[in-house]
Amino acid sequence: MDTEIKINIAGDFERSREILRLPKGKPRRVRFLEITSGHRSFVPLLDAGIILRLRSEKNSDESNVKLRPCVPDQLVGRWTANFHIDPDFSYKVEGDWSGANHVLAASAVAKLQPGLADRVADGNADPTTVFGDIQRQFLAQCGEIPDALQQELTVLGAIEATKWRDVPLEGFDVGDVNAERWIVNGFDFLELSIRVADGNDPEPVQRNFEAAVGGTGLSISDVRESKTRIILESLAESASRVH
Repeated sequence: MDTEIKINIAGDFERSREILRLPKGKPRRVRFLEITSGHRSFVPLLDAGIILRLRSEKNSDESNVKLRPCVPDQLVGRWTANFHIDPDFSYKVEGDWSGANHVLAASAVAKLQPGLADRVADGNADPTTVFGDIQRQFLAQCGEIPDALQQELTVLGAIEATKWRDVPLEGFDVGDVNAERWIVNGFDFLELSIRVADGNDPEPVQRNFEAAVGGTGLSISDVRESKTRIILESLAESASRVH
């Protein structure tokens, strides 16, 4: 099983950009879907470990049904191992590490017709149409809310994101470093990540990664909540006031 290791960077983005020498990145737009009415929580899906996400890039849209955190016992049948059905669908199980938070994540990702995510966000298409039969099967068989895609879903506000691949990091040559910036609702997050291939021990890689990042002068954030939870709670609370 592969493991993705993430580090959230604290402080001013422009300073981080200068330290990392980030060139112009690849813009993308990220949207999450939640159930924003009929529950005491603003984020009932997230609380159940279910993340519904749309991502748009130039001429490329995708939907993702992710369980995070999940436990191995949740993943039954075909959902215990990675697989591809065709170039338009992939399923993977991986470790998701950030600081001391080491969890398991499982994702069912489907490519969409370009522009569909925008049409859904604009109210010109049903939000449930972006999730296919295989993603529905995954959620029905493994999710804590099996009928989540049959409930009324709200597309939350768009996150303006930028992605950089193969970021050079002095003192670290174990793997390719990626960076991603999210801006929305007054938040501005920068995350660095690497992927450790199956069969390699991620613990020493994480230690070396964190040491190399700290050695650049960047400040590693000590906020324990994930950026996904912080942003989702903020966007869902805003959406619930509208409803």
